[in-house]
Amino acid sequence: MSGNKYDIDIDAVQNVGHVDSQVYDELDKHGSPEGKPPMTLMKKRIFEVLAQNGELSNREVAEIVDCSVSYPARVRREFNDIIKRRAKELGNFEKFDYDYQPRRLGESN
Repeated sequence: MSGNKYDIDIDAVQNVGHVDSQVYDELDKHGSPEGKPPMTLMKKRIFEVLAQNGELSNREVAEIVDCSVSYPARVRREFNDIIKRRAKELGNFEKFDYDYQPRRLGESN
């Protein structure tokens, strides 16, 4: 890990198109799973951030990948299974819980 405040490999996130990953190779070959929105580079960046550190808030993920704060929440909901697979591929799956449950307004952790 790179030692930044989020404890993630920023280079891997920015260069996610060149990361050695069976999960990403399958997505590139077959596209998004059936019934899911199309795959984009931004989604892969969000996958990579969350697979490295699933404890980050949507706001933190948005700051890292430079997107709206609401977008990581949507990606978590729609692609939680892919994030889990990538985390397992990285050896991070045991570190934290990936069963993403959106919080209701006003709820805290």
